[in-house]
Amino acid sequence: MPTAGRDYPGSYGELLAWFPDEPACLDYLEWLRWPEGIRCPRCGHREGWRLGSGRWECTLCGRQASVTAGTIFHRSRTPLGLWFAAAWQITSQKNGVSALGVQRSLGLGSFQTAWAMLHRYRAAMVRPGRGRLSGHVEVDEAYVGGVESSGWGRRTETKAIVAIAVEIENPKGYRSRARGYLRYGTRFAPVSATTPAATLPGGPSVRSATFQPVTSTTLSPVVDRQAGVRSGLQFASTHDKTPLRSIR
Repeated sequence: MPTAGRDYPGSYGELLAWFPDEPACLDYLEWLRWPEGIRCPRCGHREGWRLGSGRWECTLCGRQASVTAGTIFHRSRTPLGLWFAAAWQITSQKNGVSALGVQRSLGLGSFQTAWAMLHRYRAAMVRPGRGRLSGHVEVDEAYVGGVESSGWGRRTETKAIVAIAVEIENPKGYRSRARGYLRYGTRFAPVSATTPAATLPGGPSVRSATFQPVTSTTLSPVVDRQAGVRSGLQFASTHDKTPLRSIR
């Protein structure tokens, strides 16, 4: 089990102390990716030297290897120190972070850079081969995108419509609609509509996906991909309490 202060920084002060420059960041990634030492991806040789570009070159076959190749940092011109700082903000802010907030706090030159960083991190946090939700699953939709002056009713032109499915664990877990939080005993954890997937510690799983328009015909396929056929599904909306399985 990874331990704070030994395997990863336990505070923001430790983050700054551990990664003062680019070589320190590369050294940490090498420790994570090659815990038993560098190995040539072509011939398997374990000896090489570091080039000025930060790559490793095999002394036997001359193949060059980069610790960032095949990762979310691949071909990124953003310093790794800023990548690590963004990771700290994502994991330490209980209400989540926005691309605009990351851009401002890290002093990034463009909003697109901050957005791309968060997009790569969120994609990497999706667990490969994850199973579908099971048991009692509650589904609701939300509009993401701020205030919109045009449009009427449930129509929207600029917002993203996001379906959120929550796996409920009774009697320990329940969803508080008023707070928008999941509660487990005395612990609260926020549900973010912009997070592709998350497994909340000690509690159920949360999944989200975009869809449009807001109808049972478009929502049903989204739920089918996220929840098992034996799940008991119902809308979390205060306007419609009809079980989702019964309207198909």
